[in-house]
Amino acid sequence: MTKLNIGVTSSGRQFTLPFDAALQKFALMGISGSGKSSTATVMAEEMCKANLPWIALDPVSVWWGLRSNRDGSPGGHPVVVFGGDHGDLPLEKGAGAKIAEALVTESVFAVIDRAGAELAADAEYAPLIRKAARAAGVDAFGEASLQVRVEGVTEPGEQWRVAGELRRRLKLAFDAEGISLRP
Repeated sequence: MTKLNIGVTSSGRQFTLPFDAALQKFALMGISGSGKSSTATVMAEEMCKANLPWIALDPVSVWWGLRSNRDGSPGGHPVVVFGGDHGDLPLEKGAGAKIAEALVTESVFAVIDRAGAELAADAEYAPLIRKAARAAGVDAFGEASLQVRVEGVTEPGEQWRVAGELRRRLKLAFDAEGISLRP
C-alpha cells in the first residue's frame, strides 16, 4: 500500500492520497449531509490500515464507531476516544498531556497489531491461535505510563504459551521502534 484509497470521484476515477498526507492538516467543509464525516472517517480508516498516526476532533461524537466492524461487532480500529458517552477518558481541563499521549499510542497500537499478526502467521503458533492479538484500547494513562488492553483468542489451554511468546515478541518490537518499556 503506497497510497490511501479514499473513494471514487463523480467521474468514476479512483481518488487517492499519498502516504505523506498523514503529515498534513485537513479541514473538510461543506453543507450538512455533504459527506464530510464519511470522507474523514474513510481517511482515518485508510491511515489505520497503513499504520499512520492521526487524531480527529469530533464535536458530534461519531468517531467511536471506528472501533466496530461494519456489522457493529467489536474488532474495528483501535481508536482512543476522549470525552463523550463512548470515551475512554474524560475530556477535561488540562487534558492536553493526555491527548499528546494518545498520539504516541498510535505507534504503540501499530506495533502490537503487527506483532500479533506475525505471531498468528508463525507456523509454530498458528495452530494455537483462533484470533490474532491486537490492541483493543487504552485502559489507563499514568504520569509516565500507558496501559493498553490487548485482545486475542487461543485454543483452550494455550493462552499462557501464546501470551508468553507475544510478550517476548512485543519487547523485541518495542525495542526496535525505540519505544521504552519501564518496569
